Amino acid sequence: MSSVLVLPAVAAIALGLFGGVVQRQLRPRAAVLILTTLALSVTAAVVAALGLLAIGYLAQVPWIAAYAGWCRSLARAHDAVPTWAGLAALCALVLMAAAVAWRVRRWRRTIAALAHDGPLDVLPTTEPMAFVVPGRPGHIAVSSGLLHLLSAPERRVLFAHEGSHLRHRHHRYVAATDLATVAVPMLRPLRAHLRFATERWADEDAAAAVGDRQLVARAIARAALATTAVSPAVLSLAQHGVAARVEALLDDRPPSHAVEWTLLAFVVALVGGAVSSTVQLHHLLAFAVHVCRL
Repeated sequence: MSSVLVLPAVAAIALGLFGGVVQRQLRPRAAVLILTTLALSVTAAVVAALGLLAIGYLAQVPWIAAYAGWCRSLARAHDAVPTWAGLAALCALVLMAAAVAWRVRRWRRTIAALAHDGPLDVLPTTEPMAFVVPGRPGHIAVSSGLLHLLSAPERRVLFAHEGSHLRHRHHRYVAATDLATVAVPMLRPLRAHLRFATERWADEDAAAAVGDRQLVARAIARAALATTAVSPAVLSLAQHGVAARVEALLDDRPPSHAVEWTLLAFVVALVGGAVSSTVQLHHLLAFAVHVCRL
């Protein structure tokens, strides 16, 4: 068993700890794309490393190898996997699969309960709330209470913001990263950073649509003070780091290209290192073809 298989776990811990640094130094759209790519890449590397350990362990069990028809020469030639490591990898894979399946079922129930025909669903409640429900094509849900609370220009901000979520399919990035953090708990801090970046992306789109960054900041602040919390399965105007989003809108100092390129190089190196630790799987398969004459 090679110690390099530990590298994906190290990469996951590093990404969980420093994902916020990456997010703060990038434009919102770039942050969403890069954080999602990082989460999925590291998760794939962790799953591959665990899978390699599990397969290596199972190949050493005589009755399993005989039943599956695996090559005995390959099992003897490959590095032995300790029993504790093989069993731990198998348990981890089962728990990861169960957690992901549970989260997917929970999402589907939530989205099904919010289903609506048409692009806009005005909720007959005085409680201020607004959010986007994903789907094909999805829709915006807003309460009558929030519509009465906001002025006409602020309502333009609301619909521009939520429309950005639908247009760019932000729920897909959120869902992909959320599943990655469920599968690999060490990535869990990344979830909040990704959701914040999607909201910042929608904020910038709303600012471009109405042409007034201060108006967008004011609308977000007013909605946040009165809005009722909604399900984490949907994206909402007045959630996820409102104070920092308002500050970013009023500041409007884009990150330097030098910082973005430096972080991009770091991301490539991190993903490359994590993925390279699973190259042994390719070598193992090639060796199996050679030894077993498959």
